[in-house]
Amino acid sequence: TKLLKLKLQINKMEEIKEILSDAKEKTNPGKSEILQQFVLTQSKENTYHKEANVVLLKMYTLFPECHHNLTVCLILLKALATLPETDFVLCKSLIPHKKHKDPSIAKIFKMHQFLERCQFSEFWHFLRENEDIIKGVKGFKESILTFMKGVIKLTYKTLHRDKLAELLGVQNMDQLIVKEGWKLREDGVVEVRSSVE
Repeated sequence: TKLLKLKLQINKMEEIKEILSDAKEKTNPGKSEILQQFVLTQSKENTYHKEANVVLLKMYTLFPECHHNLTVCLILLKALATLPETDFVLCKSLIPHKKHKDPSIAKIFKMHQFLERCQFSEFWHFLRENEDIIKGVKGFKESILTFMKGVIKLTYKTLHRDKLAELLGVQNMDQLIVKEGWKLREDGVVEVRSSVE
């Protein structure tokens, strides 16, 4: 059964590659379901294929009757997880303005706004209230946490443990401090960047 599953995955990837390499297929609405399934696969397996996702969003623009809201949300979340890359902005620009008011899409836009402004505490608070929006997107929180840690390391040399925990939305700071190789001083301040950096 593992071999059969692997063969099916290879066949699907070959089909995706064919769609992406042929200009006519990229605008064939009959291929939207294949690309939608691929987005679901990306979400479940914590993979990401920017080109395929952008092609699908363009297809939705050309053929609004193919638009699938859940798929758009998954694409946006996958793009958001690539921060600091600009994939999210590209994907957002491909979504018709009238769809921006959809509650799920608007929530994801709000999440992006928090992250873009480095309002990390607000992001985690908002996400806790809207946890269902990321359901089924494997690795999302971890990717966002990686982005946040990068920003914090660029911005601060030291930060109090409690503030760092709040910004990162982390309960077990001790574990994270050890994992990141940060130094916790006796006064509760964490050295997130060595003086050599």
